[in-house]
Amino acid sequence: MKRQNKSAWIIGFSLLLAGFAGIPAALIATKPPATDTDNCRRDGSLPAHTVVLVDQSDPFDETDVNWAWQLMFEEAKMLKKHGRLTIMGIDAENPDYGKEVFSRCSPGSPSRANPIFENPRFIEQDWELKFEDQMRGRISELMLTDQAPRSPLAEHIKGILRRSDFRPSMEHRRILIISDMYQHSDAFSMYNSGLNKEGMIKAMSAMEFPPLNGAEIAIFRVDRKGQLKGQDINEFWKSVLGQSGAANVEVIRD
Repeated sequence: MKRQNKSAWIIGFSLLLAGFAGIPAALIATKPPATDTDNCRRDGSLPAHTVVLVDQSDPFDETDVNWAWQLMFEEAKMLKKHGRLTIMGIDAENPDYGKEVFSRCSPGSPSRANPIFENPRFIEQDWELKFEDQMRGRISELMLTDQAPRSPLAEHIKGILRRSDFRPSMEHRRILIISDMYQHSDAFSMYNSGLNKEGMIKAMSAMEFPPLNGAEIAIFRVDRKGQLKGQDINEFWKSVLGQSGAANVEVIRD
């Protein structure tokens, strides 16, 4: 009987040691992926990317900066952890790249921080210092001091779609456009051609506009009181960009 008790004790102790040995493995399994200084994963995995295109071809003021920053901050908050937010303005001379002023990945929600590996307060500081202070400063400088001479919107959208960090294989891709939505470039100008959908589609084909492959396009239309009606402009872009179901185009403000 004593030998049986001893054997049972040995077996129990062995199982206990095995359980403790498994704890490090379990901790490693819950450890967040390694990230760089921008909170982006070092392995290159990007779960989502939202690119905000600000059309600063018309002047903005401080009031505009306030609502624009709030809009972009909300976009950042909607991102999955380690998803990237990029903000760019119009660069009429180099629309393939635009004028990028901010790009950073989401640190995630402090309330969902892993208590073993992450400090919720550090995550809060990242939101405060980078997304509130730094991002707001970059947006203000772009909107108030860097006016573009024209607005080649389609060319900039094409450039965004061709970014290496905006591939169709990505789980969630979104482009938010803050603009009066007046396309104005050598390829096509609404000031000359109005809302000629066939002409716009032909111009996009000539510039080798890539397929949108299900990307989300959100339009925040800034009313500049031009000759064209706002609703007509919205329908024009929804038709041109959303043709054949190529993209989900929504107007979040008219």
